[in-house]
Amino acid sequence: MAESENAIDEWRRRKREEMLKLEVINLYRNFLESVDMIKNFSKLVDTIKNKQIMSHVLHQF
Repeated sequence: MAESENAIDEWRRRKREEMLKLEVINLYRNFLESVDMIKNFSKLVDTIKNKQIMSHVLHQF
């Protein structure tokens, strides 16, 4: 009986480790997606700034 309980405990431990690994992978994937979103937002801000600068320069003429 003790061997059976140990086997079940070991299986549960491995399952927990597997779930934690998957959770870490998902968190890292979400982090990378967030970084991409920040980069894209930064590019958008730069584009808007450049358009504003160009608009200002064109109004000078």
